[in-house]
Amino acid sequence: MLLTAFCLGLGQTVLFAILPPIARDIGMSEMQVGLIFTVSAAFWVLTSPRWGRLSDRLGRRPVALIGVGAFVLAMLALTAAIGIAMSGALSVLGAFALMTAARCVHGAFGSAGPAASQAYIADRSSPAERTSAMSNYAAAYGLGAVAGPGIGAVGALVGALVPLILVAVVGAVAFVLIWRLLPEATPPAERRRSAVKLGALDERLRIVLLYGLLSGILNAVPLQVLGFYLLDTLDLAEDHALASVGTALMTMSAASLFAQLVLVRRLRPTPRGMMRTAPLLCAVGYVGVVLGGTLPLILAGLVFAGLGLGMSMPAFNAAASLSVTPEEQGGAAGLATAAGASGFIVAPVIAFTLYELTPHGPFLLGAGVALVMALLAWTSLNPALGARSVPAR
Repeated sequence: MLLTAFCLGLGQTVLFAILPPIARDIGMSEMQVGLIFTVSAAFWVLTSPRWGRLSDRLGRRPVALIGVGAFVLAMLALTAAIGIAMSGALSVLGAFALMTAARCVHGAFGSAGPAASQAYIADRSSPAERTSAMSNYAAAYGLGAVAGPGIGAVGALVGALVPLILVAVVGAVAFVLIWRLLPEATPPAERRRSAVKLGALDERLRIVLLYGLLSGILNAVPLQVLGFYLLDTLDLAEDHALASVGTALMTMSAASLFAQLVLVRRLRPTPRGMMRTAPLLCAVGYVGVVLGGTLPLILAGLVFAGLGLGMSMPAFNAAASLSVTPEEQGGAAGLATAAGASGFIVAPVIAFTLYELTPHGPFLLGAGVALVMALLAWTSLNPALGARSVPAR
């Protein structure tokens, strides 16, 4: 299950690293690139809760297989669309349509993977272990996110499409391993009589899900424009662009990974404590990016932002899981997955609109959203989420 998170992180940062240079090469605008992610995120948000509830009834394994299989197919379709566009056989509008269609498959069916995976992890961990277990899941995603830009940079030396093909191959390996080796934690038949349809306005979850939505915006808005930001503010030459963008994404992802693998496991913070601290780190980081002006200073800001984002994801996922009963874990996982992805629906429009006004705009917005999250976490969270966790087995 952790390998599915690794695949998602790998695919996400590979795309963020290689799409800006490719988009400009084939004549696509920044807004078109953003809309590709927006449409995909909309499908992800709409379908994640359904996949989570379906995993309560049918079991985690078959739903996870649907998600990983769709991820592989969508990545191959996107690779084909980009390849055809780069050959000149498609207009810019045609390339945009094909790439959007491929990402829609990812959004509508790939969302089954995280919903089933996080519910599976909740099945196999005690409440005291839940934060650490969710941190392991986030760390697997972070490890993929760290590897993604590196694969993008190395693969681009032999062909722009090679990184995408490599990501699809890793996804195919994950599919085979889940199919052949993964046992079910709880027999699906035991769930059919007890599955409950959770709603986003459930009083146990609504504050946590609002936090997750804001966390998604905090993550998505700056990331949408980071590649373009470095290209424009640092006036990078084309041959150095991919390496610089990849370095920035790897730095941010490595900081997130450090937070999940080291800070969470060593310090064992509570979900509430993490949800209070994480946005403050993000605010400091995004202000640092705005004030930077040079690549080293921008990277320093991204370290702080990465630490905050690294704690935010496992914190609100663990909080959602701990807020409901064992029979509701699939539904809660689906809603948490949808909440985090919701930021990517509005992010491109907001990010690129602000970017056209000033390149610093998306990062200033990120700092503002982070402060709202901190206020929410300090004033409105359930005190029960302050119970200290133990390392997951």
